[in-house]
Amino acid sequence: MKTVAGGLEAEAAKKRVACDFLADEREPGSGVLKAPSPVTFEVNLLGVVYGLKLAVHHMK
Repeated sequence: MKTVAGGLEAEAAKKRVACDFLADEREPGSGVLKAPSPVTFEVNLLGVVYGLKLAVHHMK
């Protein structure tokens, strides 16, 4: 595989990415922005909640 920026390796990496958070996804007909996946927010929220729970446990 090529190791140059923008080469085959970069293309393969783009295919492995589950979600590009900075890309604008739009509705095909109207061009209105799509809402982000709720899974993203769920993972981020639960990560913070579980981290706080663990921190409180160790601070007791």
